[in-house]
Amino acid sequence: MGLIPFIVNQVQNQIFFKTRYRDHHISQIDFLDTFLDLLLLRDLNFINLKLLFQKLLIDRPFTYLIFCMFFVLLLRMKYEVKLNIFQVILIISILANFIFVNSLYISVWKNMELDSPIRYFLNFLYSYIVVLFTFHKEKLDIKKSY
Repeated sequence: MGLIPFIVNQVQNQIFFKTRYRDHHISQIDFLDTFLDLLLLRDLNFINLKLLFQKLLIDRPFTYLIFCMFFVLLLRMKYEVKLNIFQVILIISILANFIFVNSLYISVWKNMELDSPIRYFLNFLYSYIVVLFTFHKEKLDIKKSY
């Protein structure tokens, strides 16, 4: 069912927008050069990390929520005996999102606006919640007595 809107969009682009280039933003990026910049730590703007953190601090409730959830997640991982595969995948995706967003801001988007980095971290808010509740659920199941 999810492919239907995608197919309709592709057909619409082929019929009505033949002259428009579909991947305009991607065509402006030299992927090999960007990869080598990240690998060799050249031509990166690390000042953007500081600016990114300052922009995140503007929305203090959200920032506190993310830091508290991350702290609780680390504590739970420290005291959890073993993690199931679902929890591991979610934790890896949360950390990968954080790393990729920061990598984008210091490399590809180094000259772009830094006004709304929160939206990229907000995408994984539900993953934090799911991971924390799966830890909690397992703890409740272990302590349940009949």
